[in-house]
Amino acid sequence: MMPPKSSRIGGRFGQLGTMPPNSGQKEIRDVLLKNIDLQLADRDLKSGGVQDLVFDHVMINERQRGAPAAPV
Repeated sequence: MMPPKSSRIGGRFGQLGTMPPNSGQKEIRDVLLKNIDLQLADRDLKSGGVQDLVFDHVMINERQRGAPAAPV
């Protein structure tokens, strides 16, 4: 199965946002964010409950960004 992905996103925003699981889900798995170039006031992504989040060519405020550490 192909992972869900978001790609070719650019612009200026306040924040990257939140990735919570849907109601009744414990986690989200295998998410790919690819070819993203953003200018953000708040560059943190709230990704609690996301397993195997991959960033591929993600630039935040002109710096290469890796995926946040997996929740423990």
